[in-house]
Amino acid sequence: MNLCLHEKDFKLKAQWSFFATSHGKTECDGIGGTVKRLARKQSLQQHLDRQITTTNELFEFCKVNIANITFQHISKEAVDSTSLTLESRLKDTQTLPGTRLFHNFQPIDDLGMIEARRIS
Repeated sequence: MNLCLHEKDFKLKAQWSFFATSHGKTECDGIGGTVKRLARKQSLQQHLDRQITTTNELFEFCKVNIANITFQHISKEAVDSTSLTLESRLKDTQTLPGTRLFHNFQPIDDLGMIEARRIS
């Protein structure tokens, strides 16, 4: 259902394809691990009153200390708002029988109709 509303939400058409190579680790896993390691090290080296304890402090640390990566801070309010939207959107959705047999999903309309293909 959320895929069907992607164009309405973001003004971009979308489809979803699953590939065997995409079910493993990617570059973002290594980047995330590096960010956590650097932030943890920085926090442990600080006095108790200057440790990284909030998402905003982590965001500011990353912006200043980690080059070549663009960071975005998403507020709790934005997450909560999106969660409410998704919760109401997904509460009445139904599972597509045999979902695991399909490789590609394309929205047909914004009412929740999708085309599911075994090949793309």
